[in-house]
Amino acid sequence: MAMFVSAVACAVAAGLSPLLLRPILQRSGVLDVPNARSSHAKPKLRGMGIATSIGMLIGTILAPTYLPLWLVVGVSVGMAILGFVDDVRSLSARVRFVLQFVFGLLFGAASAVAFDIPWWTVPLVAALFAAFVNMANFMDGANGISSLFGAVAGTAFAVIGIATDREWLSVAGALIGIAFLLFLPWNVLGAGMFLGDCGSYLLGSSVATTSIAAIASGVPWPTALAPMAVYATDTSSTIVARLIRGERWWEAHRQHVYQRLIDSGSSHLSVALLLALFVAFASTGGMLALIDLPGATAIAAGAVIAVCAAYMLVSRRVISLRRKVST
Repeated sequence: MAMFVSAVACAVAAGLSPLLLRPILQRSGVLDVPNARSSHAKPKLRGMGIATSIGMLIGTILAPTYLPLWLVVGVSVGMAILGFVDDVRSLSARVRFVLQFVFGLLFGAASAVAFDIPWWTVPLVAALFAAFVNMANFMDGANGISSLFGAVAGTAFAVIGIATDREWLSVAGALIGIAFLLFLPWNVLGAGMFLGDCGSYLLGSSVATTSIAAIASGVPWPTALAPMAVYATDTSSTIVARLIRGERWWEAHRQHVYQRLIDSGSSHLSVALLLALFVAFASTGGMLALIDLPGATAIAAGAVIAVCAAYMLVSRRVISLRRKVST
């Protein structure tokens, strides 16, 4: 019953709080001004990730008390606050990364205590955490993309929690999925509001911390990391290509695979749905490691890699076909 109340409260808070926050953000002038990587031409209201974080926080307060859940949500809400400051004041890239890494260190140290993992893993946890927070931020450039990714990744974690008898993981996944899905209408319909860095930081940190905590609690690593795999593939392949061309990888651009899909003529929502579909496939492939069979971990890892390769191939094929049609 408590978990049901938690989920409903999360849904109500995440779904309705934009009504209260919109006039406040409008008066404060928190706008997303288009830059080199933007997919919109006019300034839009941003910072609505605060509504999503409110939903997750209220859901956590009303859920049964689980230490891993509070670690996930506590760090994620902290990152959302950092993202909101960035939405309002535009922090430098160096300051953002340092603070992200510090949050990662704090989460790694807390995980070492909570799950009794080796302390030498703390810097690795911090690096993975900061990396995926930035990946989620880089990938938040199409209407609906973060909401759908959060919904699919959250659902995957909820299913993994049920399959592995980890109730905290099911609750964490449900709250992530519900909170981000409930923002979708505000983003893709007439209101046209953005989650902003607040929302992308919340998304990246909540998915990263849930994955890391799941591994620390004994979930096979391909299963726990699979929801992040497609985003990681798109981002890392783009960064490598830019490095090869001698470009500054951290500067704003429109060279991500999903951005090139949009630029080739695909709609925002179709690209967001395509990504969500492949995230679902990758997450399903990662769950093969839960099967009690010899080599299940290797099979699951291979399945996730295959899905990521398929995402790249399908996307490039769609881009090529659209360009041929347009010419």
